[in-house]
Amino acid sequence: MKNDTANLKTIRVIRQNHRFAVSEVGWLGERVFCKQSQPGVTGKDEILREANGLRTFDKLTRNFNDIPFSAPKLLYHDDVKILTQFIDGWTPELADVPDDFFVQSFVQMDRYFRSQKRRRSRWSQQNKDGEYIWQKLERIISGFNLEVIPPEIFRASLDFLRNNHSLCEARPMHADFTENNLLYDGDKYWLVDFESFRDDWPRWYDVVNFTYNREMERPETAKRMCNIRRLVIEQLGEEPTTQREIACIKIVRGLSLIIERMTLGGRNHAVIVPLDNALRQRIIKSLAATINGGGLLS
Repeated sequence: MKNDTANLKTIRVIRQNHRFAVSEVGWLGERVFCKQSQPGVTGKDEILREANGLRTFDKLTRNFNDIPFSAPKLLYHDDVKILTQFIDGWTPELADVPDDFFVQSFVQMDRYFRSQKRRRSRWSQQNKDGEYIWQKLERIISGFNLEVIPPEIFRASLDFLRNNHSLCEARPMHADFTENNLLYDGDKYWLVDFESFRDDWPRWYDVVNFTYNREMERPETAKRMCNIRRLVIEQLGEEPTTQREIACIKIVRGLSLIIERMTLGGRNHAVIVPLDNALRQRIIKSLAATINGGGLLS
C-alpha cells in the first residue's frame, strides 16, 4: 500500500462537518478521496474502523458479482486520514434511487453474509463500559432531565429490548446504508462511509435503520419505506422471530434518534438538527405501536 502522503494536494472540499472533512485530492499523480478526522472530535479509532470496514467488506464480497453496488478501494490510512479510490459521481436524491436497488442490496447482502453457525448480535454483549444496549439507552436518556418520552413507553421499550435481544442474529452490516452514503457515476452505485461496518450487527439492521429513520424524519416517504421493508422480508422469508427482531431494531433506532437530536455535535453522529415536537411525537407513537404489538401496554 502506497504511503507517501506528504504531498497531498487538495483539489476541492466535497463536504465537512464537526466529525470529518471529505475532499478530492491529488496523490502520486492520481485523484483520490481523502477523509480526514476533525481534531478534538474524531481520530485514530474512527479512521481505523473505516479502514477495517472496507477491508472486511472487500474480503466478504470478493467473489460475489450480483450485489448491485460497489465499494471504493482502500488505498492508504494513518491515524488521521484515509485515502480511497476516487469515484467520479454524485450523491443521488432518495427519489431518484429505485426501490429495487435498495431491496436487492439488502437481500443479496443477507444471503451472502449468512453463516452456518448462528451468533448473537452485539446487543447481547456488554460494551467496554460493561453496559448492555438497553442500559446504555436508559442512562443517556434519563440523564437529559427532561421527559422526552412518556415513562411507561420508555420502560416498556427497554423491557422489550431486554427480553428479546437474544433473538437478534449477528450479521455483517454497513449500519448506515442510505442514499446519503451512495455515489452514482451514471452507470452504477457505490457505497461509501464504512466507519460503522461490523460483523455483529443484528440481522435486519440495515433495512430497518434505513426505512425506519426515513419514516420518522421524512413521513411523506413512510408508505414507500414500509413497502421496501415488506419486499425484503418477503424475499428472504419471514421466520417466527422476525417481527420481534425488527421491533428490537425499531426501539433502538427510535431512542437513538432522540439521543442524536438531543446531543448535537456528538462524536458518534453527524446530526445537526435538534429534536422538534413533531418528530418526537412520531417516535413516541411508533414505539407505542411497536411494544403494543407485543402486548406490553395492554
